[in-house]
Amino acid sequence: MKWLELSLVTPSEYVEPLSLIFHRYGHGGVAEEIEVNYNPDEGEMMPDNPRVILRTYMPIDELTESRKQQIQIAIALISKFACLSPLKEQIIEDNDWMNYWKDHFPMLKIGKIIICPSWIQHTAEKGEILIELDPGMAFGTGHHPTTKMCIMEIERLLSAGTRDRVLDIGTGSGILAMVAATLGASSVLGIDTDHLAVTSALLNVETNKLRNKIEIIQGTIEGNDLSKYDLVVANLYSKVIIEIGHLIMSKVDRNGVVILSGIMKDKLEEVVESLRTHNFVLDHHLTEGDWAIVVGHKDEQ
Repeated sequence: MKWLELSLVTPSEYVEPLSLIFHRYGHGGVAEEIEVNYNPDEGEMMPDNPRVILRTYMPIDELTESRKQQIQIAIALISKFACLSPLKEQIIEDNDWMNYWKDHFPMLKIGKIIICPSWIQHTAEKGEILIELDPGMAFGTGHHPTTKMCIMEIERLLSAGTRDRVLDIGTGSGILAMVAATLGASSVLGIDTDHLAVTSALLNVETNKLRNKIEIIQGTIEGNDLSKYDLVVANLYSKVIIEIGHLIMSKVDRNGVVILSGIMKDKLEEVVESLRTHNFVLDHHLTEGDWAIVVGHKDEQ
């Protein structure tokens, strides 16, 4: 199958609205690449207000042109307020996809977690936990600040040994579900609306021999009768978190913790205030560059 790659460069403050458009009219995922040179493996921090390369992909079929036109209309409107690059188009084959990730996905260490692409050979040293990852046509590698901060918080929480059941909303490649499982969670459910993400996550779970701990399903938390969980993780976007905040909080068990990510720093207060109407209590938040995550619990009173 051939795919159409659409990409543009945007100021970081417009990443969220553009990502939502790409996600809606693309094929369920958005790749973000910071247009600066910094190395998180060496402890370097992302600079404030970087420009970001956004990419989305769609299969070339009878709907491609109409989907592309919807994206172009949205970009034309946002361009009245922001300095965006022209929208670039590139046709790629399925077998070119892995070459893209080989160029943009080096091995990454976050705490004791080693995230290793499937095409790199690495033997974990004492104390390290190795996760082999093949993004496929899904997104989530650990290099984006929101994913990285989620991994740091999951490691902190699960190291305490009190978070057995984990729900990963918008699991993508399954990276956060696998991090939770390798750090000691007894059961993890990953859920995503995109069938390509589900396929990718299932493959990664199988590769890392975690099927006894992780279940991956396609759907929404509204459309599934899910249990309540000790830890709920949702790496989404501010708008989505606000829209489904009541559903997210309904899955948090008594004494449970929720990690919410994919939030632009300037939307942090708005997201937290919205969640408070659903009994969310903020414990703390983290920021890197223009991105933030919040960690909290449910007020059961």
